[in-house]
Amino acid sequence: MNPEDFPAPREGFVITHFLVVSDQDRSREFYRKLFDGQVLIERDPVIMKVA
Repeated sequence: MNPEDFPAPREGFVITHFLVVSDQDRSREFYRKLFDGQVLIERDPVIMKVA
């Protein structure tokens, strides 16, 4: 991940969430569509930016 991709807000805070799933591809696509998320890393681990 590039430092400019890190969702550091000017004010407030960052919340991270760790999910253990059996199918990374399916979960990644579900959350990408649900939150209109930007995929930063595709797999192992999947990292998404959702805000």
